[in-house]
Amino acid sequence: MLRRARLVGQLWRWHRRAGLLAALFLLLMSLSGIVLNHGDDLALEQRFVASAWLRAIYGDTDSGWAAFRASGHWVLGDQGGRIFLDVREVARCNGALQGVVELAGMLLLGCERELLLLGTEGELIDSIAATAALSGLGLADGEAVVHIAGRWRAFDPASMRVGDEVADPQSVVDSQPQAMPEAFGERLEQRSAWLNWERALLDFHSGRLFGRAGVWLVDIAGVLLCILALSGVTLWWLHRKRSD
Repeated sequence: MLRRARLVGQLWRWHRRAGLLAALFLLLMSLSGIVLNHGDDLALEQRFVASAWLRAIYGDTDSGWAAFRASGHWVLGDQGGRIFLDVREVARCNGALQGVVELAGMLLLGCERELLLLGTEGELIDSIAATAALSGLGLADGEAVVHIAGRWRAFDPASMRVGDEVADPQSVVDSQPQAMPEAFGERLEQRSAWLNWERALLDFHSGRLFGRAGVWLVDIAGVLLCILALSGVTLWWLHRKRSD
């Protein structure tokens, strides 16, 4: 009898702890499930997420556009490293776009931590990591130069290597950002209207919103609920047996 009472006490303590851990999870899952069940009534599919931090989880950072004109195109980059040729996303770059120059039918793009060489239609030809923080891109006597560590240095697009320091920095024509046409801004904003609340809530409900860690967390919570159910049934059975 004493052993059974001790077992009941231990099970009850663990049952309470598991219940406290599962309570918040159950509350959040229940609320998100109820909202999803009424998704059509709430028009969740037509309501788009405007929250910057939530969109950032999906890798969408549509603020801070830098626009450069080259080879008859607008080359656009955002703070997250997305590169657009006009309104078509063509590449990803490590860091914010710092400059664009045209070289023999190609486009050289300089980002904070990477250099990209693109064709005039946006196809990626080559890329290389910057040896230090890159803060500018330009031309000196028709040759590409990069501004790295506070100095203008030559850059050879054939070998994708940074060369010697430019002898006359005054000869450098720096690539400067320009005001992006309003029509482009509107079209880019329309492209960004892809994350609706239905998808965000579904990803939250399944744990996918937080990647593999979120999926594992939901799995662990599911196992915890199973343990909670089993311990509850066991406690009921022991209590009933003791009453008999």
